[in-house]
Amino acid sequence: MRRLRLPLLLAVAAALQLTAGLGAATAQTVIVRRAPAGTAVSVVVNNEPAGTAAADATGTATVAFKMPGGKAETDARMYVDACEKERRVVIVERGVDAEAQAAGCTRNEVGRWFLLRPVTSMVVDLSGPAPGMWLRQGSVPPSWLTDEPIEQGRNWRPSPTGLVLFGGGTLVSFRDAEARACGNVSECEGTGSPFGFSAGADYWLTRYLAAEVGYMRPSDVVARGSDIGHNFESRQDTQMFTVAAKGGIPIGPVRIYGRFGANRHEGVVQTTQTIDDLTVTVDGVQQIFEGGTQTYEFRTEGWGWIFGGGVEAWVTSSFGLYAEGGSAKVKGNAVGDIEALLDDRITYLFFGGRVRIGL
Repeated sequence: MRRLRLPLLLAVAAALQLTAGLGAATAQTVIVRRAPAGTAVSVVVNNEPAGTAAADATGTATVAFKMPGGKAETDARMYVDACEKERRVVIVERGVDAEAQAAGCTRNEVGRWFLLRPVTSMVVDLSGPAPGMWLRQGSVPPSWLTDEPIEQGRNWRPSPTGLVLFGGGTLVSFRDAEARACGNVSECEGTGSPFGFSAGADYWLTRYLAAEVGYMRPSDVVARGSDIGHNFESRQDTQMFTVAAKGGIPIGPVRIYGRFGANRHEGVVQTTQTIDDLTVTVDGVQQIFEGGTQTYEFRTEGWGWIFGGGVEAWVTSSFGLYAEGGSAKVKGNAVGDIEALLDDRITYLFFGGRVRIGL
């Protein structure tokens, strides 16, 4: 029992020390373990000295520092430099290049793109041939500060902020387009494809809130029908521009989000009707009335709403996949002197890829 008391006391002391460091709104703490006793342990943030402490007899040093720029959260990566009389923990934000290590020092990267917050706990272990880092959004478990084996967890890549471009395919279904084109003609059916494409850009102000602009181009809605003496084909060509707000819930590299905004559609509805020749017998004499082909066209434009939700999964820090479903109101008046109204609703499914632009 005596053999276990010292590690447990050290664990409690270090945990209390870390908790005190996390109490400040903008403070952060790194605990370094198993450094050579008496060695200076320093933390460098964005190439600026942030704090120094000496490793005690057990090789433990605790260094408190402030979040870069007083931010609430940021993406960061970590390096450890092993020098003759010093161990340096180097933390840099995304977009900042770490300065080269000093002469005679050896550098190892131990954390690549982790989410750094005031509540993030970091324990750096220097016992092995290469340093190890354990990270948690919360307090340090006591087992991390003893000689008990540390449970290996996943270092989840966070969902990105900033500018994200996206594009891919769509599956779109119009609620009324085919029925409107067929009217009361019984021999009529839709022959169009449900596939189309979409593209756009998000700007994630935080991991939870974004603004979006987008473009959607469904395939033409085509209906063909026939009745006594005539047949017809109707084709509706629609494109939509969207602006929306997004709210997201990040879970590591996955983000579940909702979307709500407005769309502006521009559409063309074209109907081509072919009338068959008509043969009439008058007083025993056949007369032929020639048929022909007529084409009617009108354009519409107008505003409607759009809403939906989806999920994105980031395969790397700059590339992800997504799927989204939702609905949109497509409504507008005819352009010009024609009196016509388009009032429809679509359901959609988006799928494709996302690319983060910049560091």
